[in-house]
Amino acid sequence: MRRWTRKTRTWLAALGAVWIPLVINVIGLRGFWPVLAICAAGVLWTIWLFRTELSSLTMDVPPDERYQRPFWLVAPGIAALLFALYPFVRLYVFAVRSPQPLGFEDLLQTYIHDRAIYISDLARTGSVITGKTFERVTFVGPAIVALGPDSDFDHVTVDVSPAPPSSAFIPVEPKTWAVGIIQFRDCVCKYCTFKRIQLMGTPQQIEYWRKAVTSLNDKPISPGSFR
Repeated sequence: MRRWTRKTRTWLAALGAVWIPLVINVIGLRGFWPVLAICAAGVLWTIWLFRTELSSLTMDVPPDERYQRPFWLVAPGIAALLFALYPFVRLYVFAVRSPQPLGFEDLLQTYIHDRAIYISDLARTGSVITGKTFERVTFVGPAIVALGPDSDFDHVTVDVSPAPPSSAFIPVEPKTWAVGIIQFRDCVCKYCTFKRIQLMGTPQQIEYWRKAVTSLNDKPISPGSFR
């Protein structure tokens, strides 16, 4: 196969820089890491197009030193690129961990995962959350949550800092009327975190909560955690 000329490769690299953002916008790709991966692929594609020119780069040094390999010319650029990306990565991590208000379409979803939300958003239309599955979700209060029928909780983290771990649970007598609490009914929560939220229930329900909770105030459960 006839090798592309330098002009052709230059045009291909330039078109890639123009078309990649357009394609990302047209297909509606969202998320920091997928977009970063595509942009990085575009950079690597350009480097591959000009690999011959890059491999022939040398740096003239004093006679008592041999010619340096091209890697030592490229390494500072790579380091500068990583340094420039660091603030954006920090911003992305902060955005992911920060709670985001739920929109109307989000409230209709039965499966919510990998995000932080204000638990009060789920209770806009009522104090009972019914028929939803949550996985790796961080619920942010302040709020008090009660366990309803047919709900399954597993590997739950409760963070009531700076209060002691024992304040995470509020025991009440059976058939106690409570106003202003949020109840989970027929819901599944796996690997979720309750932040600034207390768990309320009867002694039997509290015992269930304690079995489901694996971490209190971001610390593993110890024998004296509930005292």
